[in-house]
Amino acid sequence: MCLQWCHVQGWLIDNDLPCWDCAAYGLPPAASCATCLHRRDGDAAPLCSLTKTALPYVGGCCHHNADLGAQAAIRLVCDEVPVAPWLLAAHRAATVAELLAGHHSAPELELHDGRAWLRRDSLTVPLIYGVTADAWESAVAVPPSDPIPDAPPHFAAALEVLEALLSNDDPTPAYARLCALLVETPLEALPDYWRGTVAETLALLAERHTP
Repeated sequence: MCLQWCHVQGWLIDNDLPCWDCAAYGLPPAASCATCLHRRDGDAAPLCSLTKTALPYVGGCCHHNADLGAQAAIRLVCDEVPVAPWLLAAHRAATVAELLAGHHSAPELELHDGRAWLRRDSLTVPLIYGVTADAWESAVAVPPSDPIPDAPPHFAAALEVLEALLSNDDPTPAYARLCALLVETPLEALPDYWRGTVAETLALLAERHTP
């Protein structure tokens, strides 16, 4: 697990933990890398200036046109660092200072005026924002000999469920459509590239809602 900074929400996150409580999580990119201000020309292919690596094959991410200038100061007092709502509980830490003191990926803190300070630019950077580290390989690079398969209708139904949950609407109609599709083609028969999103949607629905 590595700690990193979310430039959209302006808080500390962990790239191994899904951002369930973020409105952008699990949804299609708001817009593509083609129109993102963080896109840069590279020697062989376009690059992302945020991740310093190749653009993701998924076509975009939750940090599309993220305004870095709108964020808090680069240097923050340790105990005043904003964190994602789920972060401290996930690491069983009572305070931000406790989290940073015990986390293997936390950068070295600066000491000034008897207080510890964190520099945001010293945190690790992901290969793609909004995707957990275990899914980076499929989201960032797909071998040319193994193109991304067409999305099954299950994916669209799963997105409808997620959108309903995130907007506090009733997900039951979309869930019913997803269940009908799963009867015809079960989860284990879906292409690997799309199966994870459908499975995560079902898990989130079971956690938050009883259809």
